[in-house]
Amino acid sequence: MANLVAILRWSVFSVVVVFSIIVLGVGSHVLKVILNFNNLKDLDDLDPVFLTITSTGKINCSFAGLAVATAVLTLLSVVAMGVVDHLRKDAITQKPIVEMCWFGFLWVLWLAAGAHTIATANDLGCNIALSLGISNSSCSEIHAIAAFSFLNWLTLMGYTAALLIICVFLAFRRGQTDVWYGSVKEIQLNNRNPASGEQTDVKVAPMSPGPQYPPHP
Repeated sequence: MANLVAILRWSVFSVVVVFSIIVLGVGSHVLKVILNFNNLKDLDDLDPVFLTITSTGKINCSFAGLAVATAVLTLLSVVAMGVVDHLRKDAITQKPIVEMCWFGFLWVLWLAAGAHTIATANDLGCNIALSLGISNSSCSEIHAIAAFSFLNWLTLMGYTAALLIICVFLAFRRGQTDVWYGSVKEIQLNNRNPASGEQTDVKVAPMSPGPQYPPHP
């Protein structure tokens, strides 16, 4: 039977990498646009990039910086985990307790990035533009950053919760207390605990017959 946990793990890795690349690309462009906008001296000669600006004539770009930084951190860590998987069998990055802690930290960052981006979009009047049917490429990119940030948040949080539930089930229901410090890719949902009297998937080799002796006269 295929290792469902390993399949789920690699699927999550692939989705998170793709979404992080999208956030990195779009966020970098938005960050560049905002920095160029803030560095211009004569704002009257500008075509409007955003509907409104702050009273100081500057736009807060911290939301884009947070999104880009989170995307870079996610890409580096997830790609490193994938490389280590192929090079080493029992690396510390493969332990469920380590993955749950690290991915828990990452999904908190993605949630913060998405929430901060939405708040900035509201401050810039992007929601007003959307309701009025006004097309604005910068606002569309900001909304894209928020959308993929929330998607990464949901993906990582869902995987972390699923891994936690699986480990708790194996540890307390089937007595596999070492599952927390084993390897995630070696977790088998179809294993059973022989001590509980349940059926196992371990096949026992048949015993070879002993030596045959002729009958004693």
